[in-house]
Amino acid sequence: MQISQAQTTTSSLKGIVKGSKNEPIVGANINAIQTSTGTKYSATTNADGRFNILNMRVGGSYKVTVSSIGFQSEIIDDIFVRTW
Repeated sequence: MQISQAQTTTSSLKGIVKGSKNEPIVGANINAIQTSTGTKYSATTNADGRFNILNMRVGGSYKVTVSSIGFQSEIIDDIFVRTW
């Protein structure tokens, strides 16, 4: 018998970007920086305003910036990601 074990060492950050009228924002840029290491991750929203950043280092803290032409940028600090 052979037994295999794996340890998940990455996580992801996903979400939806919407405007003030609850409309999806297409093509918004999402940048996440792990503040302790300076590691950078990024994604762009799709037609539904959804994004998914894969293979992020577990933990944090992350500084996440959301920006899009015609909208004010938003910065969210102290985001932590974990494995499930």
